[in-house]
Amino acid sequence: LHGFIDRLQKRGDHLEVIDYKTGHVDSGKLRVAMNELDVPFDDPAYEKFLQLLFYALLCKYSTDERVQKHRCAEPPQCAIISIQEANTGDDYIHKAVLVEEHNGRTWKNPTESFKEEYLDKLESALKELLFEIINPEEKFKQIEDAGRCGFCDFRHLCNR
Repeated sequence: LHGFIDRLQKRGDHLEVIDYKTGHVDSGKLRVAMNELDVPFDDPAYEKFLQLLFYALLCKYSTDERVQKHRCAEPPQCAIISIQEANTGDDYIHKAVLVEEHNGRTWKNPTESFKEEYLDKLESALKELLFEIINPEEKFKQIEDAGRCGFCDFRHLCNR
């Protein structure tokens, strides 16, 4: 697997991983609790969070010299800069936030850093999903929400 990170930079003791988007970004979908790890993998609204997670993992394992020169002792921080929102004067930098626990009202111990323990848990969940996808014994099945099929390049295969 590989990806293209729009911008890598050092800021203080942190590596910042930045992705640029032309449209609106919902900051609420960049906030994930470790006790609700299934949410970003089940809800397509969290696609941008998963993209930033994947970029953090790329930085963790990369041997590329451009990544190596930016690597820091502290865990990476990831953000999306919305070009559309920059033009309106709104807050256009949307940082990924991880929290230990979410109980419906309270976000416990929020951090903007992809700490090693968090990154390991998220990596395990991502691996589990990828193994499910490539498992030849796991049958493909249609999702219940047919509205999500409207953007699928393969909807003609399942007649949706």
